[in-house]
Amino acid sequence: MDSFFVAPGANKRQKSDGPTNGFSSPRQPPGRGRGGRGGNSQRGGPRGRGRSSAGRGGPRGAMRGRANGAPANATNGIKDGKKRFRAEEEEILSDESGAEEAEEQILLRRDEEDREEDEETEQEKRLRLTKDYIQQLEEATAGDDKDVGDQLRDEVLDSAGRLRRPVAKEYSGYDEAAVRVFRGHNGHKLAVACVTSNGTIIFSGGKEGTIIKWDVATGKMLKKIALDKTDALGHSGAVLCLALSSDSKFLASGSSDKIIKIWTVADMELYCVFKGHRDLVSGVAFRMNSHELFSCGHDRNVKVWNVDEKAYVETLFGHQNAVCAIDSFYKERCVTAGGQDSSVRIWKILEESQLVFQLPSGSLECISLIDDDHFVTGGDDGSVALWGAHKKKPIYTVRQAHRAPITGEACWVTAIDALKNSDIFASGSHSGEIKVWIVQDGFRGIQLHFTIPVRGFVNSLRFVMNGEMLIAGVGQEHRLGRWWRATDAKNSVCLFTLKKVVSDQPHSDEVER
Repeated sequence: MDSFFVAPGANKRQKSDGPTNGFSSPRQPPGRGRGGRGGNSQRGGPRGRGRSSAGRGGPRGAMRGRANGAPANATNGIKDGKKRFRAEEEEILSDESGAEEAEEQILLRRDEEDREEDEETEQEKRLRLTKDYIQQLEEATAGDDKDVGDQLRDEVLDSAGRLRRPVAKEYSGYDEAAVRVFRGHNGHKLAVACVTSNGTIIFSGGKEGTIIKWDVATGKMLKKIALDKTDALGHSGAVLCLALSSDSKFLASGSSDKIIKIWTVADMELYCVFKGHRDLVSGVAFRMNSHELFSCGHDRNVKVWNVDEKAYVETLFGHQNAVCAIDSFYKERCVTAGGQDSSVRIWKILEESQLVFQLPSGSLECISLIDDDHFVTGGDDGSVALWGAHKKKPIYTVRQAHRAPITGEACWVTAIDALKNSDIFASGSHSGEIKVWIVQDGFRGIQLHFTIPVRGFVNSLRFVMNGEMLIAGVGQEHRLGRWWRATDAKNSVCLFTLKKVVSDQPHSDEVER
C-alpha cells in the first residue's frame, strides 16, 4: 500500500508569482515576449511583446536558455523544488515502509515468543502432572517392593488386557466366619438364577421375575423390581441372566420373556428395551471398557447391541442348538457355549468370522474367559476343561470334576467363572460344593485349590475385588428348568470372602504376548 500512497497536492504544478532563487519574473500580459539567446535582452513589438527574461519566455524559453548556457532562473527553481519535494516524499515513504516492516517483524517475534511460552507452559503442566502422579504412586507403594516404573508398566498392560496376575496362591481357602447370605423376607421366592457385582453392590435375578439391588456393606435391599405381567417396567418372565458394564453404569437383564432390558445402575431406572430373540434369553455380556452388549438365546442366535445408541447391530448364526452361555473381554469378540451341539464358538466381529471348537459328545453348559485367548468350560458330564484359542481340542480336562456326595455320580456343572487375566476360577454344581481351581503357569493344566460347601444348585458365580470375594447365586432348582429340587437349600445370594495367605514373597506379574 506504500507504493500507492501520494501526499496531498504532490501531483499539482506549483506556481510562483514572486521571486524565486533571487530572479525576478514579473507577470506579463498575453504575448510572445522573447529574450536574447545569449543572455538578458529586451525585444519589443507593437503588441507589447518585449520583456526582460532569461532566455525565451515560458517553459520552452527556459529550456532553451539552459541549453545555451543561460542561468536557470525561476523555472529552474521550481524544478529543483519539485525534485527536492519528490525526494523528500520518497524518503518519507521509504521511512514509513521500513517502520511498518520493522513493526511487523517485532509483532512476529512477539507471537513466536508467546507461542514458545505457551508450549513451555503446556510442557511444564504435563511435567507437573506426571511428577504428581509418580509421587502418588510412590506413596501408594511405599511398603511394596515394586518400583514406580513397574507400576506404570502394569497399568499400561492392564489397560490393554495383557497383564496376567497370578493371585491363586495368595488365597488358602475361604473365611467361614465372614460368609454372608442375602435373602431377607422380601427376597427371592424362587431360585436365584444370576448374580453380578462391582464389589459394593450386588444384583441378583430370580426365577420369579424379580431383580434386586443389594448393598454389600449393610446387606440391605436397596431396590426391587418385581415381576410385571404388563411388561411396562419389569420382566414378565423369569430373570435368567445379568451383566454389569465395566464402568458400572448399565445393568443388562435377560429373561424367559425373550426380552433384554437395560437399567441405569444409579437409580435402577429403565434405560431401553431390546427385542429380537425368538426364545428365552440365556446369556448377556458386556465387552470390557465398552457399552457393546452380546446376548445369546435358545433360538440358537447370538446378537450384538449398542447400548449407547439403544440400537440393534447384527445377528450371528452358526449354532445348531440352544446357546446356553456367553462371555466377552477386551477384544471385539465373544465366546459362546452351544449346549447340546457340543461346540464352543469364538465370534470375531471385526473379521466377520468364527472359530469352532467341537467336542465328540456331551453338552457344554457354561463358559468363562480367562483372557481373550483362553477360557474354561463346564459340561453336563461333570467335566471342567481349559481351552486355548489356537487349539481345536481342550488343553486340559478334569473328568467328573463334580460328583454327588453319596452316589459318586458325575454332577452337571451349572456355573463357572474365571477371574480375568489371572490364574484362578471357580465352578459350581448341585454336588454340595463350589470348587476353586488354579490354572498352571503357561496354561499347561489346572488343579484343584480348595472347596467351599454350599447346598443347592449353584446357578451363577462371580469373582469381584481382584478375587477377594466370590459371589454365588444359589437356588433349590436349576435356573433353566425344574428337573429336580434340592429341598434342603435356600434361595439366596451367598458372599464368600477368600482367606489370604500371609507371605513375605510378592507375586510376580506375567505379560501375555
